[in-house]
Amino acid sequence: MRYGRIHLSKSRITCGLSVVMPSLNIVHTTVLQRSPLNFSRSQDAHLLSQPTMSPAPPADPHRPMRFIVVGGSVAGLCAAYTLRQSGHDVVVLDKRDERVQTRGGIRVPPNMTRLLETLPGMKTLLRDYGTECEGMTFLEGQTSQIIGRMVFLDETMADLGCNFYMVPYDILLKQLLHLCRQIGVQLKFRTEVASVNVAFGQRPSVVTIWGDRIEGDLLIGADGRDSIIRDTLTQQMEDSDDDDNDMDSLSEREHSAGVSEIVGASYSIDTSCFRNSPELQELVDSDEFTVWPGSHVLATGHKCGPELYIVTITRVTGATPTDIDSDWHPNASFPNADPLVAEFEPRVKSLLSLASHCHQTIQRIPVVRKITHAPTSMVLIGDAAHTITIGATHNSSIAVEDGFALGRIFSHLTARDQIPYLLHGYREVRLARSMATEASELGAFIVITFPPGPARDARNEQLGYSLINPDDMPDELLALTWANYLVQFNYDANEAVDEWWLMAKFNMPHRNGNGHTNGHSSQSSEYE
Repeated sequence: MRYGRIHLSKSRITCGLSVVMPSLNIVHTTVLQRSPLNFSRSQDAHLLSQPTMSPAPPADPHRPMRFIVVGGSVAGLCAAYTLRQSGHDVVVLDKRDERVQTRGGIRVPPNMTRLLETLPGMKTLLRDYGTECEGMTFLEGQTSQIIGRMVFLDETMADLGCNFYMVPYDILLKQLLHLCRQIGVQLKFRTEVASVNVAFGQRPSVVTIWGDRIEGDLLIGADGRDSIIRDTLTQQMEDSDDDDNDMDSLSEREHSAGVSEIVGASYSIDTSCFRNSPELQELVDSDEFTVWPGSHVLATGHKCGPELYIVTITRVTGATPTDIDSDWHPNASFPNADPLVAEFEPRVKSLLSLASHCHQTIQRIPVVRKITHAPTSMVLIGDAAHTITIGATHNSSIAVEDGFALGRIFSHLTARDQIPYLLHGYREVRLARSMATEASELGAFIVITFPPGPARDARNEQLGYSLINPDDMPDELLALTWANYLVQFNYDANEAVDEWWLMAKFNMPHRNGNGHTNGHSSQSSEYE
């Protein structure tokens, strides 16, 4: 991993960081996202004028593999692009209308920036259209009194090699679509999958609502929280005696600390609305996240590019029958936020009154989850695979890591019989990383939203260390805090794949001169 460039000396830590709560991992929990943006002609011109990528190499006649990506999300498009780069045929199916804007925003921490900046035009896009995050300020929810602060200083970000950005979602998505089209990915919009057809040893296929049947060698579920691919994969697992995915299983008690559901609502505000409100203008003038902890509820606000400000309310609650991941709605159809913001200072309520659009999400914590099924050639990425707390720092970065990792692993594919082995590798590379991040994000959310009492007092005391001279902080506290950043922000999904492949390639099934595969086959129970 990428730990060699940053030194855990006190001088380095105090110069680069001022936040406490190390063991509670508050560092990467409480920042939230999503924002609206209208594309202008100048923005379109900027995207289309990026340096063009040469067309993908023609598919190798010895590996005419076809990948079906269900869901044109950022994760799905990253997977599609990297797979096509390797010469594979890729089709992306998305139920949405491409002309409908997402009206959202996306948080891009350094581990995600590191990947995106390998794509043409992305470094310029992030810099020109995003907000570079300078840190976080924690305010007591009811009084707005500062209880903690964390700062991303230039030296810290230079050591990491990448910045932390907040970017309008539509701009990022539009660039990914542009890159996918350039390289030959087939994109099908308004194409919802109605059914999935899988059987042991056969090529999987999907049937769209229009009645079209599309067949491929691997189904990739990038279709979000209400995933039809995940439902199919889970059913296949339940119907089989497969024991190879024990690591994928996660009981609710082990993973979610008793939390069964997370509810979130993000509100987008045009920054021009702040001009006549001095008490709100100071919020939009800042390039930091503002965090208001409440009792089992959290409010955050941040700028997302020059034109947008995003407020997100997140809370934990009891179970509901299904996940919800709505489109961005105009203010006439906002959900009632009064119960959520009742305990927050007046500025939070004022912010919501200025919002033009809202995106509501209800996210269940699954009791058992699988992310791959080799016998039927299915794999899940992004929100279809994980339950990263809504609006958490790594909600999007883990999904993008999935997309890049999947594409990089399957760049080694030369025969269909190798799919089970490479799916095993994907699970091995991604599962520990994603599970640790899920647990960290949810645990930190629980801590930062402690109700009044001794636990909250202890939290505030620890956060308070960030308001004093860094030289007065205990060395152990600083080292633990920075270690959390190393694990999260300094992670490189591509390097993780390369480390796995360094040893795994020796056991990879290979096609011989007669067109047959030597080594493990898809019938091997080891990878099913």
